[in-house]
Amino acid sequence: MRVPTSIRLQLVVSAMVALLVSSSAGASAQTPKPAPPKPAPKAAPKAVSPAPPKTAPIPPPPAPLPPANDLIVKMRYLSGEKTTTSTVSMKGLRQRIDYGPDLAVLQQCGAAQIIQVNDQNKRFLTVENRPEPAAKAPKKGGTVTYMTTLTDTGERKVLFGQTARHLKTVLTKTVTPNACDKRKEHVETDGWFVDPPSLMCPAAPRPVAVTTADDCRDTVEYVDPPAPVAGYPLAYTAITTDDEGKTSTMSMEVTDFAKSTLPDALFVVPAGYAAAANLVQFNALVDGAKRPGVIRTCSSAVAGKPEYQVPLDALSDALVVSLGDAGLDAMRLSARTPADERVEVQSRECDYLLTTEITDVRQPGKGMLGRVSGTTQGFGAKVDFRMTAPGGKTAALSASERSGASTLKTAIGAAKTVSRYVTPLGLLGSSFGSMSAFAALGGGASAPAMEQSSDPVMNTVFLLVDKATGNKPEPELVSAEAAVAAAMEQEVKAVAAFVLKKPK
Repeated sequence: MRVPTSIRLQLVVSAMVALLVSSSAGASAQTPKPAPPKPAPKAAPKAVSPAPPKTAPIPPPPAPLPPANDLIVKMRYLSGEKTTTSTVSMKGLRQRIDYGPDLAVLQQCGAAQIIQVNDQNKRFLTVENRPEPAAKAPKKGGTVTYMTTLTDTGERKVLFGQTARHLKTVLTKTVTPNACDKRKEHVETDGWFVDPPSLMCPAAPRPVAVTTADDCRDTVEYVDPPAPVAGYPLAYTAITTDDEGKTSTMSMEVTDFAKSTLPDALFVVPAGYAAAANLVQFNALVDGAKRPGVIRTCSSAVAGKPEYQVPLDALSDALVVSLGDAGLDAMRLSARTPADERVEVQSRECDYLLTTEITDVRQPGKGMLGRVSGTTQGFGAKVDFRMTAPGGKTAALSASERSGASTLKTAIGAAKTVSRYVTPLGLLGSSFGSMSAFAALGGGASAPAMEQSSDPVMNTVFLLVDKATGNKPEPELVSAEAAVAAAMEQEVKAVAAFVLKKPK
């Protein structure tokens, strides 16, 4: 039976509805699990400040350095072909002067003592800086006058940051006819000067009387310009003229002038240095070991009869210095006895011992040389000398030298000046090379003349000379002494010829 279309449509719709209902019911019966909740987003980590690095505690700031109020002045001296240097250090009221690498002088401004320091043998010698009483009442002499004139040229220039003045000074020494000291002097200085440093020690008081070697005392007078202080020299040239008209020239220039901070230890004697009782101890073994391959000549003191009346000690020094000038390694022995001399010869590594004896001094028309030569005019002298190896029984060199009529001009140059410098400063045998050069700088000027210099180096040298010699100027070589010196000049030539030809 055919189902009407309307009924078929109704059945289709009903079936579709039933299907939908059935699907819905199935879905209801199989309820799905709820979806897991989404995790909450993680909060961003909080920023953590890094821990400060572990460091050492900050030290306190260093203490400020003391102001550089001390002063160092370096100088260079030139005399002929000889050059030497020196350094002056100033701190408060203390002053140190270094002469070369091994000798220094320490001074407390205004103190009654000056200390010499020998760095080679670690010894020091104290010199009293006060007038010394005369051993006996001297006989009265005359008057010695030192007159100084000063001229300011008006020129100025800057040196080491300071304004220097161009000054000229003239020092003239005159003597009265009855004066014990007969020498006349004339010293002209041309240089550049600045105001004296506040640290500079004032010059020592000048002597008002001078006693000569024969106990004759002169009164000393000074005639100064209205402004006597020239200042501190940064450069100068000094020309000295002696009473024979002979001139010598010395120049000085400052190479460094600077403030600094100096240690206190620089101005005291170093620990471990021994005190020397005299100049011989101060100088003992100062030269150190002998240089390899060099022949050393050691000279004992020159001997001679008392009636010859010649300065044996000065001539002994002059002989050794002259041997050194001739190119030899020479030194003077200080021993006074044969036993001590043998010990000193060994300790000083002497290759030869030189002994010298003055065997005659001829007065005009007198003496052995006058009879032999047949002359009756002038002075003359004879010296005998021997060169002996240590332990040797016979002399390697034995000879005599003579001089005829002689004047000061024929005497060896060292004989006039060496005793003034060498012995007072402990420079026996010319052991300090730097001071040998300083010995030539004065040009034969007397200690009182040079002590008036505003140069602290030269001033101190001559001050020590005065103190060590009892403030007695070296007497001039008289004709007899010049005759001995002339004979010794020939001895020096003979000894030098003998030593220099020996194989090293």
